[in-house]
Amino acid sequence: MTSASSWSRVPGWGEGRFGVEETFAVAIGVNYPQEIQPVNFMPRVKVPVLLVDGKDDFSAPEPAQRRFIDLIGTLPEDKRHRMLDGGHIPNDWFGLIREVLDWLDKYQPVPGGS
Repeated sequence: MTSASSWSRVPGWGEGRFGVEETFAVAIGVNYPQEIQPVNFMPRVKVPVLLVDGKDDFSAPEPAQRRFIDLIGTLPEDKRHRMLDGGHIPNDWFGLIREVLDWLDKYQPVPGGS
């Protein structure tokens, strides 16, 4: 699960030992040196990705969110992009929690089905 923003935590991306990726901030277009630009690593991400952001996010507007999700190397059916009411942090907390729990139910089920 991730939120397009202005900072990055690249370790773990594309790492096959993890069933899901949980990242809350990734930079696209920040002036990092070319060899550490997060955008260069995004195609290596192969785990399921959930991007939930606000419709009125001034720091990551809809085109940036779409670019973010398009650049990720995960199969299209394993990418989910949801835009909720609000800014950078969606106002709809229940909607956010519902999206996260539905996504986790699908990709990180509880062992033993309990």
